[in-house]
Amino acid sequence: MNSSISHFSWIGLAVAGFVAIEASIAWWVPRPESQRNNFLEYAFAKSEMVQRAFVSEKVLRFDDSKPDIIQVGDSSGLHAVQSPIVESYLGGRSFLNLSVASNLGYPGYLALARRMMERSGSVKVLVLYFTPGGGAPREALLTARDIMGPDLQREFASPFNRLFHVPSLGLRREVTDHIYYLNGRLNVPGRPLVANAGYQMLRDIIGPSGGWARETDIPDDHIAGLFQMIRRNEPSLAHYDDDGLARYYGTVAGVAGVPTLFDWKTLSRRTYIDVVLDQYLELAREHGARLVVAANPMPESFQREAFRNTFDTAGIARELDAYAQRHSDVSILNIDYWPDRKFSVFSHVGTPYAVESSHRVGRFLADLLPKLPPATGTPLPNDAPEQVSLDMAAFPTVYGFSDVEQAGERRFRRIRQGRSEALAFARVDPGAPQELRIAVINKATDDVLKNVSVGIYGVPATRLPDIEEGESRYLRFALPPQETRRFDGWIEVLLSTRGKAAWPGDELDATANGPELMVTRIEMRPAA
Repeated sequence: MNSSISHFSWIGLAVAGFVAIEASIAWWVPRPESQRNNFLEYAFAKSEMVQRAFVSEKVLRFDDSKPDIIQVGDSSGLHAVQSPIVESYLGGRSFLNLSVASNLGYPGYLALARRMMERSGSVKVLVLYFTPGGGAPREALLTARDIMGPDLQREFASPFNRLFHVPSLGLRREVTDHIYYLNGRLNVPGRPLVANAGYQMLRDIIGPSGGWARETDIPDDHIAGLFQMIRRNEPSLAHYDDDGLARYYGTVAGVAGVPTLFDWKTLSRRTYIDVVLDQYLELAREHGARLVVAANPMPESFQREAFRNTFDTAGIARELDAYAQRHSDVSILNIDYWPDRKFSVFSHVGTPYAVESSHRVGRFLADLLPKLPPATGTPLPNDAPEQVSLDMAAFPTVYGFSDVEQAGERRFRRIRQGRSEALAFARVDPGAPQELRIAVINKATDDVLKNVSVGIYGVPATRLPDIEEGESRYLRFALPPQETRRFDGWIEVLLSTRGKAAWPGDELDATANGPELMVTRIEMRPAA
């Protein structure tokens, strides 16, 4: 008897000690619930998988949000939908882009949606967004070994596993850094999870953009001619003609027809589209929400025969329409075909056309507003600082610039060879008139400075007198206030060396003088 009592006393002491330690951590060094998990590996001398880092950043940034509408899905949606533009159509409702990448798989998208819907209690529209060019529901996107769905379900959506997400889990990175790297002696504490430009751009822009990040399929920008561009950037594919490249892509990401499986629940063959959409519709109905299925636009070349053999986009479109006809609480934004020049790769809308793609989604959702219950969500805060600075030596979300160069101690970027225009994205205070300043290291007499212009969504800014501060010359512009207010401060800035205000197209021009402009920083601040 005594030994039994002693045994249970030790167990009680151990439990009490564990509870005391965890309570102390929760009190003295609290970490948000979004950090208390085992989703990231924190392996020794090894970077995280970039898509895992993407997921982690989005969960950390948006876990406590209360949006009215969320979007989940693959990278086509990550790069195609800017939340502030969509929200301009929604009559005060908030929209959040949680799309990441196809290797989450449909179970992974579902886990992210479930977490947000359960935590927020505000979501009334669930948007499932995917590319029909290899991203429609099929076996590989449900059960492949490298799909992150099981990890996402376990760490972010499982009530049982959440019981074991104790406060000390939130210190995993600090502890591993301390042990692996001798408390910072062998590595920099708090360093980026991945040494990847796309990740570092995403980390800094998803807050202002509501979850959008530009595609980085092509490091600088993309050129006119989708097939030509792919051959240029993949030397191993250079020998293929257009049809040959289409057939090759079909072997990598395509599937004949609309894939089906045997469904043991109904004892019949069903399409993967039906089975997957049933899961998303069930989640939406649990929360009194509407399901929207949105297909990314497709390059018009997908209508050519070489693609039709392995990508049955017409069949996918028919299945989506048929599903909506059977379910009154489902809406379909079906496949549109856009000119090839508007894509960076077959599955991603190019950065200059992300605004157009965002309007497409906004207009579609606007038509659904009469069918939606009253909004209960909270708009994402516009937490733009008083002065926004895009440092060209870092990882600003820009497009059409060259890699960083150095002149003495100053680091700068040029507009890339063949271009006279480039883009930058930022969010400013919409309540104050904004002045934009471009810090350059050019001499005042350089001809390229004469015709520099800035446009916001195609509307020209007013050039103000240049000023000099220290070693820098600042080109100054008064931004059009109607455009800085239009999307609650979210702006696409076009910088031109030939007086343009809108993106002129993707053709390269050997005579372009953009590379003569040397930019160290772009600043936006309230006008004096």
